Amino acid sequence: MLVTVSCRPLARSLVGMVLLLVGTSAADARAADGKDDVTEARADYDAAAAAYDRKDYATAAERFARADERVPNPRALQLAMAAALQGSDPALAMNLVERSEARERGSLTTVAELARKLRERFENSAARIRLVCTATCSATLDGVTMPAVPRWVAPGRHVVAFDATDGSHVQLALELAPGQTIDVPVDSPDTARTFDTRRAPPQAAAPERRGIAPAFFWATAGATVASAGVATVFSVVLEQRHDAFVQRPSAETAAAGESAQARVRVAWTVTGALAVTTGVLALFTDFGGARTTGDRGPRVAFGPGGISFAGHFE
Repeated sequence: MLVTVSCRPLARSLVGMVLLLVGTSAADARAADGKDDVTEARADYDAAAAAYDRKDYATAAERFARADERVPNPRALQLAMAAALQGSDPALAMNLVERSEARERGSLTTVAELARKLRERFENSAARIRLVCTATCSATLDGVTMPAVPRWVAPGRHVVAFDATDGSHVQLALELAPGQTIDVPVDSPDTARTFDTRRAPPQAAAPERRGIAPAFFWATAGATVASAGVATVFSVVLEQRHDAFVQRPSAETAAAGESAQARVRVAWTVTGALAVTTGVLALFTDFGGARTTGDRGPRVAFGPGGISFAGHFE
């Protein structure tokens, strides 16, 4: 179903309709404030109609909506919704949908159709803030008074402030994503404060160390490599002493060979011991990997009685 709305004729007839239906009641209601809603509404209608003619749909929707807010009228709301459908302001469009659904639509079935089209196009592009309270409550949204009705806003950061029932003044910086709705519990200020994005995030607890510090492992591994290097050198020397004994057999070359052989045995024994120690330490070293609750992996503990090892192996 295609919805079309002619702006100029409706705007001109609307001014007369408002003056006829509203009469002096609206003006009297605001006389104490020195304002004439009908006059201001007429100015909004004229500005909106001119904006619509020049295809400035954003301004037209805003001014028609403001005129309808000053002097509620189904025609003004219809024009505002038609202009919003041509525009690109999701928050305004969805606020007009909320406004239309809260009213008696009467014979203007096009309002319902416009509301459906606006919801389909803009509902997932805007965000919504709702005040939740048991009695009448109000707040300010970005410094503007916000009644206790759902309010659609552009995604992003918005500031909501209200006076809580405990007498405290609550100010919340809310970060809303497209399509998101945040219910602000006015009656529960402590709960409401949890929505404040300016709250410092809780500091993550330092991971529990469940084993030996990595420094011990790397030190032992380095010593193992160094010991293997020394043992290799001694092995080369032993080979040289053996060749010397084969070429010049004597008590002197035999003693040199035996001495070199002893050094090689000691060097490789130490290297082997260090290698085994490095392997054991690798099992019990905490290298900083994530551990789940109840992790029962191998661990080591140092105490006055010595070193204890514990773990669960499957």
